[in-house]
Amino acid sequence: MGVSSCSADPAKGELIPLESYQINHNMLTFKAQSTGCTQSNYFVIRTDKVDNKTAMISVLQTTQDRCKRMPFFDTFSLPLDNELQKKEIKLANPKASPFVKRTK
Repeated sequence: MGVSSCSADPAKGELIPLESYQINHNMLTFKAQSTGCTQSNYFVIRTDKVDNKTAMISVLQTTQDRCKRMPFFDTFSLPLDNELQKKEIKLANPKASPFVKRTK
């Protein structure tokens, strides 16, 4: 009995707020919060819904940034698979709130 590599295991991770995003050709570029160590491979794209013309996707963070720097927005990029490249992309991620410097 073999194990199928086609099992439908949805991407796991935390749905994160994005400050902004842009799609160019086959790449999704987005700004997300980092505390200094976050890398693009800390994120995955989950396809939520696809129809003839559009695709709803989410960016999930799969690895936590454990650095201690003050949070800031950094830019990350992920490749879009072939199916998504032919669609109008909509992101399900919430919009990130701006960082507000606290005064004492």
